[in-house]
Amino acid sequence: MTITVIIDGKEQKVEKGTHLLEAARAAGIDIPAFCHHEALEPYGSCRLCLVEISKGDWTKITTSCNYPCLRDGEVVSTSSPRVLRARKVVMELLLARCPDSQPVKEMARKIGVTESRFPSIIPSHIASDEDALANCILCGLCVRACDEAIGASAISFTDRGPNRRVAAPFYVDSKACTGCGACAAVCPTGVITVQDSAEGIRRLPFLNMEVPLRLCGSCGKHFAPEGQLGGVKAKAPQVGQHLDICTDCRRKESGLQSARFQAVAR
Repeated sequence: MTITVIIDGKEQKVEKGTHLLEAARAAGIDIPAFCHHEALEPYGSCRLCLVEISKGDWTKITTSCNYPCLRDGEVVSTSSPRVLRARKVVMELLLARCPDSQPVKEMARKIGVTESRFPSIIPSHIASDEDALANCILCGLCVRACDEAIGASAISFTDRGPNRRVAAPFYVDSKACTGCGACAAVCPTGVITVQDSAEGIRRLPFLNMEVPLRLCGSCGKHFAPEGQLGGVKAKAPQVGQHLDICTDCRRKESGLQSARFQAVAR
C-alpha cells in the first residue's frame, strides 16, 4: 500500500511501513546519522536523525531511522528550530565522549557544533586514551553486523555507564569470530581496523581478536581467514574445492582454462 508523507514541504510517496530516514533520503533530503546502515535493522542509538512529525495539533520529535510511515498525510520537518536545537545537544554529547575523533568532529561541524558544553565522561576502569573511550561512539553497528549479517555474535556491548564498551565476552579472543572484517567495514569512526601480518594472522586490535589466514595452495601467500572460509564451505559445500587457492590464482587458472578451451575450439 502506498501512502504520501510530506517531508520539508515535499510530497513523497512511499510504501506503508517505510522508515522515515529512508523516505527522506529517497526524496534527496539528507538527515545526519551515525548508527544507520541500510543492510541492518534500525537501532536509533546515535539520536542524530531526529525529525519533527506533525498532523493537525499533534507534534512530536522522534528518530527517523526507526519510525515507520504508517499514516497518510503526515508532515515531517527535518530542520525545524526544535529539531536543530535537539540535534545539536545530541551532537554535543557525542563530542564530549569522543572529542578527538575526526568523523565526530566533521559531523559536528556540519551540524554547527564547534565545542561541547558537557564534560567528558570519566570511566572507572578504561584508560582515558583507550580507543574504547576515545573513538567509539557506541553506535552498535559492529555488534549488529556481526549478529544480523554474519550470524557469529562474537562481540556485544558490555559493562554500563561510563565504562560501557564493545568487546568480546570476558575481553578475550572469541572463537566465534571468523575474521570477516564486517565490523570494521561498518564502523563510522574507523576505530575498528583489520591488520593482516606476513605471518598469516589477521588482527582486529580494538576487539582483541586474532584469526589465522589460509595459505594459498598455489602461490603460497596468505589470503583469507580460515574461519570465514570454513563458514562458506559449510553453507555451500560445492564450492569447497575452490577455497584452497587465492582469488588471483583462481583468476589465472580460469584464464588458462578459457585459453585451452578456445585453442581446442579452433
